[in-house]
Amino acid sequence: TEAALMTRGASQLYISLGDVANDGTVAVRIYHKPLVLLIWFGPVLMAFGGMLGLMGVPLPGTEYGIAISAILLGAAVMFEVRPRLWVAATLVGVFAIFHGHAHGTELPPGQSALLYSMGFVIATGCLHALGIGIGTVHLWSWGQKLLRVAGGLVAVGGAFFMWKAFA
Repeated sequence: TEAALMTRGASQLYISLGDVANDGTVAVRIYHKPLVLLIWFGPVLMAFGGMLGLMGVPLPGTEYGIAISAILLGAAVMFEVRPRLWVAATLVGVFAIFHGHAHGTELPPGQSALLYSMGFVIATGCLHALGIGIGTVHLWSWGQKLLRVAGGLVAVGGAFFMWKAFA
């Protein structure tokens, strides 16, 4: 199998050639992923929120924003909601700022802000990669049900966090 990747702006085109079949045909797969490079936009905004937190810039409602993110994103997974790209990107960006701000305000005294920030951004990237990997079970009907249950649990966890934020 041969593969090629072409990047133009924020989009990528993937082309893969399969093996030659007995009849001489070759399977070709082409995937166009518009705006795929914007996947880095969330961690950048989270780092920005973290910087605001490290600088002591107040962000009212941080705990509520985090709770709402879990409720909405968990419900979106549970109900398999597929919003328009700009809606999803806006929500993820806003929620990333809240999450980053919370991390930024929790820097332990005497620790390096740079290393701490790098750590939480890298950890978030790893969690995203894990989530993408887990999402591959959506290919099977049992996986779709499992993901919907997991989304429901995240939403319930967000509701609990919201309840604790008000208490």
